[in-house]
Order: sequence, then C-alpha cells, then structure tokens
Amino acid sequence: MLKLTSVKINHEPSKKSIMKFVVSLMNWMKIYYVSK
Repeated sequence: MLKLTSVKINHEPSKKSIMKFVVSLMNWMKIYYVSK
C-alpha cells in the first residue's frame, strides 16, 4: 500500500512535465508548419 502511494505521488509531477512537453511540441509543430 505505502509503496503504491509513493509511486503515484512520484508519477504526478512527471505527468505534468509530460503535458508541458507535449504542449511545447505542438507549439513547435505549429510554428514549423506556418513557416513552411
């Protein structure tokens, strides 16, 4: 139980950073296609 909870807490920030990465990647793709 304790291990599972700590793993969940550890995964929470990485989810947020993955979302930030995806958003920045989409922004980059937009800029790329617009400049093309």
